[in-house]
Amino acid sequence: MYKLLLFLLPLSLLGCSMEATSSTEKKHIDTIKHVLEKQFTGPDEELVELFEDPENVTVIGGEGESSSPETPTELDKYLEKQYKSYFTPNMYERFIGNFAMDYPLRSHATDYQFRVGNIELDQAESTEGAYDFTVHVMYGKDGMDEKEKKVEGRVNVNGEGKISNIKILDDHGLHEKLK
Repeated sequence: MYKLLLFLLPLSLLGCSMEATSSTEKKHIDTIKHVLEKQFTGPDEELVELFEDPENVTVIGGEGESSSPETPTELDKYLEKQYKSYFTPNMYERFIGNFAMDYPLRSHATDYQFRVGNIELDQAESTEGAYDFTVHVMYGKDGMDEKEKKVEGRVNVNGEGKISNIKILDDHGLHEKLK
């Protein structure tokens, strides 16, 4: 009886460990997919409307002084709702400042629509919480056939399931196409 118990106990613990790992990995994958789908589906008309609203503007004067609203703007609130819970605080600030509005606003400015066809994620073996991604972005203008561009990059997710870094390594000309 004790021999059987000694044999089964490690197996049951291993099963729990694998289940915890797979649920953690699923949470990471869900987080990454949400952000990538939001980035490469557009244009985001609500984002465009808020971006173009003068109430959401920070004015920078000739002497470098800036004037921005005292309270969060509707644009700030929208971006927080869409992205903040998925990022570490530092990466959220970097993402909003550098990436969040780039592709969605470019698609609006050039009258392109785009959507995610498929997302491939591979966990990097060398770094825990690192995932290489390929997003198959379908894009086109009204009345035209859709074309596909691959966007490749890497994202790091910390132990809390928050994105701590995201980098687009190659968008295979999508950024240029949206100029």
